[in-house]
Amino acid sequence: MNGSSEFLEGIAKLEAIEFIGLAKLLGVELLEGEELRPMGDIVEDIMVKFSKLNRKKRRELKQIVRAAGRRNKK
Repeated sequence: MNGSSEFLEGIAKLEAIEFIGLAKLLGVELLEGEELRPMGDIVEDIMVKFSKLNRKKRRELKQIVRAAGRRNKK
């Protein structure tokens, strides 16, 4: 499994507040004006921002998302 698909699976397991935090961390806008953007657009923007990170930052972010997913399983 490559890093992007692993990351995508990880963000699917995040709690809503963790997902919002991840989007904010990557600088992804959640709103268009006063309306919430479509979830698919938000996830797409997160993946684009993730792919532009350097290798070290991608690895760190994957570890954080993986840890959050494990914590949410309990």
